[in-house]
Amino acid sequence: MTYTIKDQDVLKLIHKAYIGDKWPEAYKLVFDEISQITIFIDSFGNLRSKYAPRSEVDENAWVWIKGAREVNTNSGAFGADIENADYVF
Repeated sequence: MTYTIKDQDVLKLIHKAYIGDKWPEAYKLVFDEISQITIFIDSFGNLRSKYAPRSEVDENAWVWIKGAREVNTNSGAFGADIENADYVF
């Protein structure tokens, strides 16, 4: 599967974030663009959102971008794992 971001305004924003070393912003823009977002009300009446890859997006690539976004904002399981890991080189 191949998905191409075609919106030139979004591509310019991604490029600007990339060249400015603003990785969290760049990954957020890409993630939002390749995701299908469903808004719903949960059983407690809270407004929630659910993210999933667009049908044209490879799920493995989507998970990678999701993880990169979390790592670069030090949030979620991916960010916490890397932040708390002990590395020996």
